[in-house]
Amino acid sequence: MKKNFLLLILALSLLLTACGGGNTEKEKAENEENESTEQVEIDDNIEIYGVVKSGEERVLNLPAAVKIKDVLVQTGQVAKAGETLFTVDVDALNEEIAHIKSQIRSVQSSTPSGNSSYNRANNNAEQIRAEVKRAQDKVNQMKPLYDAGAISATEFQTYQDNLSKLKSSLQTAIYDIDGVTENNAERQQASEKQIEDLQYQLKKIEDALASDVFENDKVVLTDGDAIIGKVMALKGAYLPANQEIMRLIAYSDNSVVAASLPEEYYSKVKLGQEAEIKSLVLGDEVLKGKISFISQIAESQGTEMVFPIEVELADGQKLPPNSNVDVSIIVK
Repeated sequence: MKKNFLLLILALSLLLTACGGGNTEKEKAENEENESTEQVEIDDNIEIYGVVKSGEERVLNLPAAVKIKDVLVQTGQVAKAGETLFTVDVDALNEEIAHIKSQIRSVQSSTPSGNSSYNRANNNAEQIRAEVKRAQDKVNQMKPLYDAGAISATEFQTYQDNLSKLKSSLQTAIYDIDGVTENNAERQQASEKQIEDLQYQLKKIEDALASDVFENDKVVLTDGDAIIGKVMALKGAYLPANQEIMRLIAYSDNSVVAASLPEEYYSKVKLGQEAEIKSLVLGDEVLKGKISFISQIAESQGTEMVFPIEVELADGQKLPPNSNVDVSIIVK
């Protein structure tokens, strides 16, 4: 009797254990299913890589040769509008202005008026024309005598030859007048062109000194904030006119990420769709953004086709230009 009772207890224990084990396996399966569902939801977000776009780049130079006194910014620095970038020797610029003005006066004074050369050529032609008239009168006077046999043919031919020579000289003198006129016109045109070029150089320098770029000897940043992309100027260096001094990258209030969207995700992405941006420069911070551009033209990228897109970060959120980022496009 006691033995049967023990066997009954043992059977009941095994039955309870079996039931309990079944529940454990069921709960485990349910947990795995829930985790799988959560994983699917995470995987639904589109994960791509992107690069932070740089703003528009512009080159800074000056219209005249300058000596750099001091450089006050360096590559990678954000400069504010109105901030001094570098200083120059203004005296050298003023000397350049004075030199150009002197050149203009010199060219103007050497420009031919045309009167003196023309008068000389014209006077010479008039003298020869008078000699031609006298020679013609002499031939006319000698002709009756030659016809009457009063003078020989040789003597009469002498008068005719002299008239021919004077007529030839007169024609040459007339050509000289035309040449002087044409030469003066060419010299006048060349002088006017030279003066025009000098006046253009002068205006560029004077306009630059009168612009917002200059504050006495200071060259300041205009047209909004910018990142100093590259600095070519060195303290104490002389730079020729129009030589590149700095490169400036426009600084915007928020960053834009350029990325490539694989074509299989094209139908899942719309303008204004939310995205999260992660970057090594941010550490654990996650920035928010929205799709601001989707190209309608696919491009080849290796073995797959992609669509260029842009993600604009929320106002005030900045990332260094050209830095790499991970973009997670939220798919709901």
